[in-house]
Amino acid sequence: MIDESKTLKRLNGGDEAAFESLFNRYKERIYLFAITLVKSDELACEIVHDVFAKVWEIRAQIDHQSNFSSFLHTICKNLIFNLLKKASRRESLKLEIIQYTSRNQNTPEQEIYFKEYKKIANETVNE
Repeated sequence: MIDESKTLKRLNGGDEAAFESLFNRYKERIYLFAITLVKSDELACEIVHDVFAKVWEIRAQIDHQSNFSSFLHTICKNLIFNLLKKASRRESLKLEIIQYTSRNQNTPEQEIYFKEYKKIANETVNE
């Protein structure tokens, strides 16, 4: 891992070739890890992109002596958990809106509001 340590030192300094080298070395492993958790090719590819965007963003703070593979997997796992939390909150909000509006459908005006809330909730969850 001496070679990797040197590459990480170069990355710390903003070396784009070092970043590209690390990306090419680890992108498939991170993709395989992500796809096993999210079961979506498109989302797994997006997560790989986000992992390496995060690496570039914090490149100066990366410890060149650490296990970079573990570091990447931790970033990946945290990104996926954050996506799942966000999706769960959206789904929960959608259900709350639907439950609330379905209990309070007494007038034609409330029926119109219910349909609008339901439409907005579905669009929000599907974004």
